[in-house]
Amino acid sequence: MEASITRNRFYRFSRLCPVKEGQKNIVQITMQGTRSRDFAAAFKAAGIKKKDAVGYTWHHVDDFDPKTGKTTMQLIKTETHEAIRHKGSVSQFGAHSGTKYGSPQAVDYSYTQGWLTGRVPKRLKELISKFC
Repeated sequence: MEASITRNRFYRFSRLCPVKEGQKNIVQITMQGTRSRDFAAAFKAAGIKKKDAVGYTWHHVDDFDPKTGKTTMQLIKTETHEAIRHKGSVSQFGAHSGTKYGSPQAVDYSYTQGWLTGRVPKRLKELISKFC
């Protein structure tokens, strides 16, 4: 079976990317507001280079913690991920924050919660400099 239903009625996938010693195909990250930022964080946590995971994509498991912003990510076959309509922590984040994941507002929300890692978006830097 390629996927199972979780207690929240979402999917947990089983066709995980094979890993080498020191690598992980299941990691926990703090949600950043966009998939690209989440994927970068997941690859870093997994110790896997993007170029070594061709044919795989990161799946947001349905375990978003609104207090910490943490969620579990699974590196699964892209074809499996695309074949099964599902919702995961991206939809949970949106429901909690009232934002559309991937939007500037979602990134802003992650920033205001103290979850944003990496580069602060230019528009946020400019806004912060006006008020600080």
